[in-house]
Amino acid sequence: MHMSHHSVLMTAAITGLLLAQIPAHAEPNPAGGASPRVIAVINGQNVTNADFGTFVSTRIGQSVLPANLNQQQLNTLQDEFINRELVYQDAVAKGLDKNPEVAIAIENQRHNIIAGYALRQIASVPPSDKALQDAYKTLASKPVKEYRASHIMVKTDADAQSLIDRLKKGEDFARLARENSLDPTAQNGGELGWLPADQIAQPIRDALGALKTGTFSTTPVQTQFGWHVLKLIETRILPPPDFDAVKDDLGRQLRNENIGKYIAQLRQHSKIDIKSDE
Repeated sequence: MHMSHHSVLMTAAITGLLLAQIPAHAEPNPAGGASPRVIAVINGQNVTNADFGTFVSTRIGQSVLPANLNQQQLNTLQDEFINRELVYQDAVAKGLDKNPEVAIAIENQRHNIIAGYALRQIASVPPSDKALQDAYKTLASKPVKEYRASHIMVKTDADAQSLIDRLKKGEDFARLARENSLDPTAQNGGELGWLPADQIAQPIRDALGALKTGTFSTTPVQTQFGWHVLKLIETRILPPPDFDAVKDDLGRQLRNENIGKYIAQLRQHSKIDIKSDE
């Protein structure tokens, strides 16, 4: 089933949200196979190392390893954990867990956690060597073209056309850029440096692709930032990166693709009936 660009973006956003529900450093059984052990008792309620480990991993996020925390940081997290448990116990004693809004939020979080765990299971499967090699061949078969260019950005079409007329009369591009461009590159004579073709706005890319080396655009080019006069200095084709340099990125790409395929398959074989407000 073909997924639209919008659907792919939505899938990526939802996937990121769900994966975030499962701490990246939390382990289902932190005791190396042994049953969770009780490390504290709060008002008669047992707290295990698994409870505290999950809290710590969730609290510090994915950028820090729990093993890298010092004792002071662990003590601070321990105090936060105790405070949370005391507030939780008091709230339950007051019956707040029976509040309809709370019940809905709990159920929603339950769905997030279980769905997130399912996606993490898929993401944890390493791609095969063949899949990585095939992905690399695809990457290497698409040469990356770069443009080295300069531009002058002005407010209106008329301003850009006036500069083009002056360029046609032989005036210096860099000087006109320094005197007229609204872009910070004006101080460098409009020099943009090397630009990968796939990262340039479509109007700019199309205009540069139509220019010969050393020439400037004779028609103003509009983007969301203003009107541009472009000069193509040179072009180059970059060789593909070494396999080892992109192997990890390709692995992440393949994992994300597997998640996208899984969700697409679920949608294809499910019956979804969205009710209208009418």
